[in-house]
Amino acid sequence: MTARQDLYAFAMQGKEHSPANSERASEKIDAYRAAVVAEVVAALQSKAQQLSVEAEEEMRRDLEEEAQVWHEAAGVAAKLKRGKAEASDG
Repeated sequence: MTARQDLYAFAMQGKEHSPANSERASEKIDAYRAAVVAEVVAALQSKAQQLSVEAEEEMRRDLEEEAQVWHEAAGVAAKLKRGKAEASDG
């Protein structure tokens, strides 16, 4: 069972399995997931920015390269969030 399926089963526990309840539980789970991904993206972007500032202040290329890795990680997380939104829209 995936983490989402487990959470869905928990959310639906004791509730009538109607299409409306099912849809509402799915929407709540998806909203929570989107919020978590947004927090991850923000944290990654913050770390990248922090490293970029340090790299500029200390004139260190290695810190700027590390910052780029964090920026790329934030981009991957953002794509994950967009991909999920596009999949649920389609």
